[in-house]
Amino acid sequence: LVAFYEGVQAEAAAAECKLQIAVSMCSLEEVFIKIATAAGDPDVQAAGGGARAATHRMEVTCPDGLTPGATMRIQGPDGSCYDVAVPRDAQPGQPFQVDVGFYGGVVPGNAEALEPLADAGVLGFKCFLIDSGVEEFPHVDAGDLRAALPHLARRGLPLLAHCELPVSEPPTSPDPRSYRAWLDSRPRAWEQEAIELLIALGEEAGCRTHVVHLACADALDAIGDAKLRGAPLSVETCPHYLSFAAEEIPDGDPRFKCAPPIRERDQ
Repeated sequence: LVAFYEGVQAEAAAAECKLQIAVSMCSLEEVFIKIATAAGDPDVQAAGGGARAATHRMEVTCPDGLTPGATMRIQGPDGSCYDVAVPRDAQPGQPFQVDVGFYGGVVPGNAEALEPLADAGVLGFKCFLIDSGVEEFPHVDAGDLRAALPHLARRGLPLLAHCELPVSEPPTSPDPRSYRAWLDSRPRAWEQEAIELLIALGEEAGCRTHVVHLACADALDAIGDAKLRGAPLSVETCPHYLSFAAEEIPDGDPRFKCAPPIRERDQ
């Protein structure tokens, strides 16, 4: 990717460095999806579950054994992924064939479990400010975050947050195939409110926070002001939010359904 952005041919850069690296957005996404859904996959259970299944998935996805993957299991007891956390000093011969990192989960009531997860080697923590769609990983509120963030700050670990905060009743639509209905059901204001809450609580606790998959340009002013104040905040977006616009998305095409939704062109 460095070579790409510098305008250098990837093949030439690889030859110069004598490296053969096959990394693509698709392969990384596959690593994430296959590990994160391992607990509920019948093939995984048949293969022996847990680490063995994750190893198989990575071997299939990363045939060269060089693609790194960082993931967070959202299915399992209290969303904390303690049972699959891998210490940073994992020894050769353990069941992962590529460089793997794990994230823990912040869920209601597990603040006291966070530092043991840090001891186990997790790279950081993830939370949802809206229903995640997974029963084992419930969303948190401001009180939960106030309890959790001091633990993360003490360990110097970041909190990654899915930033949608339902602050109003969304409109309903009789047409489940309507993309406009999906967009309206998760309005921009929800993202903005969640991001402003995350910024405030992160500054209050002195904890690094990270907004995952920003889709709403309306929040950029709050983000910019926080960065100017020196807030410990980082933000990411995704190619689909930069490449597509809601006005162009056809109804009934599940390829474009994501959360937060792909927003209007002016976003």
